[in-house]
Amino acid sequence: MSKNITMSKNSFFKNLIEKQQFLTKPNAAFEWDEMLAEKETRKKIKRDPECYVFFAYIESRFAYDHARLFDVKLRTANSSAEEHLEVRKVLKYFVREDINKHSCQDAQMHAFRRWVDTAIMLRKRHNYEAYFLVRDTLMEMDINLQLTKNKAFKPYLKMYNQLVQVDATLIDEQLRADYSKIPLNDFASPDGFSKRPKASSNLKAFLDGREYLEAHLKRDIMEAQENNARLKAFCRWIDIAIALRKKHNYEGYFLVITNLRLIDGITESEDFPKSYLKMYIQLLGHMDPSINFAKLRALWDQDKSPNKLKATFYWSKELTNLNEKMEAACNAGVQASMLQEKNRKLTEIAKEQESFADRTKIYSTRIPQYLEIKFATVQEEYHYSLNEKAILAGHLTA
Repeated sequence: MSKNITMSKNSFFKNLIEKQQFLTKPNAAFEWDEMLAEKETRKKIKRDPECYVFFAYIESRFAYDHARLFDVKLRTANSSAEEHLEVRKVLKYFVREDINKHSCQDAQMHAFRRWVDTAIMLRKRHNYEAYFLVRDTLMEMDINLQLTKNKAFKPYLKMYNQLVQVDATLIDEQLRADYSKIPLNDFASPDGFSKRPKASSNLKAFLDGREYLEAHLKRDIMEAQENNARLKAFCRWIDIAIALRKKHNYEGYFLVITNLRLIDGITESEDFPKSYLKMYIQLLGHMDPSINFAKLRALWDQDKSPNKLKATFYWSKELTNLNEKMEAACNAGVQASMLQEKNRKLTEIAKEQESFADRTKIYSTRIPQYLEIKFATVQEEYHYSLNEKAILAGHLTA
């Protein structure tokens, strides 16, 4: 908290925070939502002289704890793909149950709002896997619960809509943050870019994040209910591609255009805006593989920004070719010259990574015991729910 506030002897929050040590209970957030659904509790809170300050503190504390738990668990669960997938499933179950377990809609809405806050905190931590995990779970749940349609949710609606929207700024942040963590060894021996088992955990995280964006782009356009909505979505992604180029992010620029090309039959419609069609044709020209992407390379060669991020396909291809030539070279002098060129390229990659790494805070991988207990409890409940479903399925097929 930003200032020292003295709690009165009979303060509702003094009893809750100091006497009950409520905030360090593993199930505190759920209990808090239940309490707020009770009229008598709300009266007690309002009678407290500093109710708004302490209320905001508790809300922020719970969202912070959840963000810290998700951040740590997803960053450290990299020993195997199976373990990582297991952690993702448990965390998704946590979000769903933390909201669904409430029988009262007011409590559900309160929990839902806090998970919106949690997602925003995860974005600030540059953990985009966790951010999208929470975001997508909330979007899936809202289809049935319709919590965002409730009048009481209106103050949070703008924040939620920003959460739902994938824009150029978010894509730029995600790609740069994940790119900055790829070890240089993955570039020096770039097989991991095309052969996933050879990739480091950080390279896998980068590739997974990129695949998520590709899938989202296709869903955003192809799952639109009406033709006009699909046209608008396609045009919006053209705008996103251009915005990424203006942000000097050629990795994102390349990603968006190459994926639009896979579904661009929509541009043949008579209703497709002529101005956007002209822009799209220009963008496609930058991605022409028949001339080895010469126009794209010319774009970033002319770009003198210190924040320039070239496309990873270019680096992996360049370094793969260099490695092959070095292996084939018989002359020691030629090999030494090629090694010098390889080191120059790796130095340039390191500079690209540093341009964002300087803005990425390194967070602790340790979490307090009450959060570990909470995760263990949720994990146990998740496995129990799987067993229950298996038993039920067995009865139905018997």
